[in-house]
Amino acid sequence: MSIRYSFSIRGISPEVTEQELNDYFGKIGSVVSIKHIPPSGRIPTASAYVNLASGNAAAVLGLNGTAPEFNKSMVLSVRQQAGHIAKAAAAVNEIKFSISVRGIHGLATEEDVRAAFNEVGKVHSFKMHTAPAHSRYAYRAAYINFSEGEASACLVLNGQSPPWNHNGTITV
Repeated sequence: MSIRYSFSIRGISPEVTEQELNDYFGKIGSVVSIKHIPPSGRIPTASAYVNLASGNAAAVLGLNGTAPEFNKSMVLSVRQQAGHIAKAAAAVNEIKFSISVRGIHGLATEEDVRAAFNEVGKVHSFKMHTAPAHSRYAYRAAYINFSEGEASACLVLNGQSPPWNHNGTITV
């Protein structure tokens, strides 16, 4: 089954299981895969990556900022992943987890970012948005798929100011 929509979802109650997510999103569309990431360390909520072959993307995006009953009334943060991530996720057996990184400084190179995240896990695929030509200080985002490692190792970088990012704070 080919992936048409891919979403990252944060703020999931620690009590919600992967099966509950599958049941809920199965009502919205045809679920290809769900990667449930349980809470760990400093992050008290779970997250998930949901890939759909069909369905209503607007219905999934409409969950952003809401507290649906299945989530034990906790507020969700929902983002649609870029199309290239959805296509890359077709290799779901190769991809263990995916992250998005925001707040990347305009002077940070793709090689610097890739090298930094290769230290936390084996990068399967990587896409970084280019900075606008008119500003070397614009912030960018990267989408990274890992074939090895643990998501919790990446999530601890959230709110950090690594030297490769010219000491700017990143959001993972």
